[in-house]
Amino acid sequence: MEDQDSSNPRLQKGYLKWLYPTIPVNIIVGPLSTLMTLYIIQLGGGILQVALAITLYNAVTIPSALFWGKIVDIVNRRRCFILLTNASVVVTMLALFYVHTVSAAISIYAVSSFFVAAGATPLSLMVMETQYKTEWSKGFAKLQLFSSLGSTLGYILSYAVTAVFSLSVLILVFLAISLVAVALSLILIYETSIPYSKAYVTKNFASLFGNMVAMPRKVTRKAIASNLKNYITIFYFACFVFWTGSYLLNTEFPVSLSHSGFSSSEIFLLFAMGMVVQTLAFYYYDRISQKRSKFNVVKRSLILRGIGYVVIALALIFMTGILLFGTELAAYSLSAGIAYPLYYISSNILLFALISGSGRSRGSSLGVYTSLTGLGMVTGAILSGYITQYFSYWLSFMLAGLVMFFGYYLFTRLDKYLCLL
Repeated sequence: MEDQDSSNPRLQKGYLKWLYPTIPVNIIVGPLSTLMTLYIIQLGGGILQVALAITLYNAVTIPSALFWGKIVDIVNRRRCFILLTNASVVVTMLALFYVHTVSAAISIYAVSSFFVAAGATPLSLMVMETQYKTEWSKGFAKLQLFSSLGSTLGYILSYAVTAVFSLSVLILVFLAISLVAVALSLILIYETSIPYSKAYVTKNFASLFGNMVAMPRKVTRKAIASNLKNYITIFYFACFVFWTGSYLLNTEFPVSLSHSGFSSSEIFLLFAMGMVVQTLAFYYYDRISQKRSKFNVVKRSLILRGIGYVVIALALIFMTGILLFGTELAAYSLSAGIAYPLYYISSNILLFALISGSGRSRGSSLGVYTSLTGLGMVTGAILSGYITQYFSYWLSFMLAGLVMFFGYYLFTRLDKYLCLL
């Protein structure tokens, strides 16, 4: 196919029924890291064991993303990889139910990462291949809306189940839901691969930079073309910094709540309420970001996320009980509920534009991005584990906020280019 043909049914507005299986999958995957944290603690593990589990999971993601991104480009298929991911969730839940040691649980969690990574790149590519470029923002927002909705339902379900039953019962419930997810995937997901030709990439590159006449006079069309690789490098590094800061907090945040005296059901409740806010933010993304460039939305989201992280750290120092719970909920809702959707959608739209403009292989480029994301998570998880073990939770969380502010600085370095997008 030489271009995105308007007659192609894959490109018709609303061709997004393949999104529905992401809801039951994310009911499980969304709260999975929190479940693993609490499960490891239940099995007798501690701070370092939790950090090790998160680190290994994300460490496996790094080569996995590169591997699957390359395979996706070679095979030029999407559906089979998403089915593989969803089927792997069934196996993971079944295996977790039968293990009773910390080392076995960590191993299963790490292995699952390899197969979960298989579906990440195809899902992003399906947005690009089933939506016109002008609809990418809405398509990707809907993908994240469905994922967030699934995660929200997962946390609510986790709260309800753990309020009465054990974590083992919750794993069984997730196992049943994973079977439903596989069945829906077989029914609703169709092959949507539509290769972009060089003519299409060239046309979109020209369109993407068509408004360069409005740029500062020192930034010329030739300069942008010659420095595109530098922009991509800085962009990737800024995203790496974002995920490092995120996992400086996310890795041990559930553990800090547990050590502050909150039960498993109360911890799931806090995350569930935060995820409700996140789902609403994904739903209203277009209204929230209306009349603002994606670049400026990213910068503002980093400031909000940094503020939220700093408040979480300070609350651990000065508060206890219900006041601590309420403050942590408010700060988490700000950083994960509002700031995260704004950052995630906007940064991915910028990433899509950069990939299209560079003419690089889409699967491999997204694979590199996912690997850097995993590397950032690993870095944050390792640092968080040791900082909280030998110093304190609040220090790790405060550092996470400062890293977000550094991410803001990095994105300001890209303003001559990304402000156009």
